[in-house]
Amino acid sequence: MNGQKTPFNLSINRHVEKKSDEIVDLKKAKALPCSVVAVSQTVGGAIVTVKFEVDTGFTLPNITIPHFGGEWIRYPVQIGDKGIAIPSDTRLNEMSGIGSGVADLTTKGNLTGLVFMPIGNANWTAPTSKLKLELYGKDGVIIRSQDGGANYIQITEAGITIHGTVTVTGDVIADGISLKSHRTSLVQPGSGTSGVPVP
Repeated sequence: MNGQKTPFNLSINRHVEKKSDEIVDLKKAKALPCSVVAVSQTVGGAIVTVKFEVDTGFTLPNITIPHFGGEWIRYPVQIGDKGIAIPSDTRLNEMSGIGSGVADLTTKGNLTGLVFMPIGNANWTAPTSKLKLELYGKDGVIIRSQDGGANYIQITEAGITIHGTVTVTGDVIADGISLKSHRTSLVQPGSGTSGVPVP
């Protein structure tokens, strides 16, 4: 028997160490698959509530956590979006604005310090081009400055709308017709003006 080969005190020490490691591992934050069940009403997809999509033998609570990514690209996160909860070694309350307090290295719960990161899915819509950056949302795309002013570009199924003044350096071509070189026919030269454009 192994008991005759390995001293009892060595065996019991290994057993205790193994059990201790298992307890410590249970307390560590886990990277778990999850899906979005709610999106913040004030900051959109920056803060989401997720449910864990894993069979643990017991029920894990839904938690509210920050979405991966910076302020400058706002992802149109939707309920049902799939991803993974990525753990941090410390609480993220102050960094995410969800809570307060400076992070420290004290032991924390294993469902704290998590960030939602979406992952690729084989069932996504095929891109228009595999070699170009592609942006789209369920209701379209908006490009604007940080101040959220009146000037922005909106792309929807209905078309492209530019809100604000457009300044063009170069030429504008519509249906193959250049704005710079186009000349209107049947107009007599003279000193008068043609008046404002008529829709």
